[in-house]
Order: sequence, then structure tokens, then C-alpha cells
Amino acid sequence: MADPNPEELQTSTAPLETEHGKLLAEWEFAEFIQYKRSRAWYISSSVVAIGGFALSVLSKNLLFAIIIVIIAILYFIRDRQRPGTVVVSITEDGISVGERFYSHESLKQFWLIYEPPAIKRLYLRFQSGLRPNLSIPVEDQDPVALRAILLKYLEEDLDQRGESFSDGFQRILKL
Repeated sequence: MADPNPEELQTSTAPLETEHGKLLAEWEFAEFIQYKRSRAWYISSSVVAIGGFALSVLSKNLLFAIIIVIIAILYFIRDRQRPGTVVVSITEDGISVGERFYSHESLKQFWLIYEPPAIKRLYLRFQSGLRPNLSIPVEDQDPVALRAILLKYLEEDLDQRGESFSDGFQRILKL
């Protein structure tokens, strides 16, 4: 089998120049996943929220009650929104996610978790230990070609074997 050509990820045949160098790969993904939730999901979520609210009132924990109400309102609002589109670009100088640009020097490692159809993610670890890892859906991109591109600039973390806890938690609970 031939090695993947990183240039295949481009949308045109000629390499595109950007303000951050030559474009090596580009794709789009939805800002968030719009899950199809069943009536049972809404009922169980409401029971948990009402139960948590009642418990916080009984224990006179006003702050917890306020937090539960705010979370319920935010999920109601988000459920009514349609996700926007985020563009990811990998260039010679770094990685652009939406309006944010991360230079290769600000990144420490990457790893790909590819278990289709449910899990297809690129994770980036920053040099600063204070920043959380960045999780990016790779959609229909060739993970082998993405890996070949990123290995030129970043170290691969081969110890990572699965998706992050928060990504798995969100996927399983359809949050």
C-alpha cells in the first residue's frame, strides 16, 4: 500500500498560500453535535434537574439551586440553536481552528483517536500545562494523511488509546 500523500487533503491541486504559510490540510466540522434525543432523555433529564433542585432547596444550598437553573436554561437555549461551521486549517506555521491560530511552537503533542463511525478526533496538547487539550473532530479526513502532516511539526503521543473522558461523557449522555 502506498504512503498517503498529505497534499490529497487539499481542496485544489495547487498548494494554497495563507498568511500562516502553505496550506497542508483543511476541513470543516459542526460547532457542536445536534443529537436526536428521545422523549425518555428529556423526561430523565428533567427528573434529574428537578431532583437536584429540590435537594438543593431542602439542604438550603441556594448556589447549587441557581447553578441547576442556569444549566437547564443553557441546555434549553442550545437545544434550539443550529450548530455553526468551524474551519480547521493545518499550515506550515500552525493550526487554525475557527478564528483561533495555534503556532506549532505553542503545541507540544498530538494524537488521533479513530474508531469510526462514532469516534474520529484529533487531540492537541499545548506546551503550557495550564491549558486543556484541544479536541477537534476530523470528520471524513484520512487519519493516516493527517498523521503524516502533523509528524513533520509535532511529536505524537503514542500512549493515548481512547477518547477523553469529557468527550466520551458528552457522547454517551448526548449533551
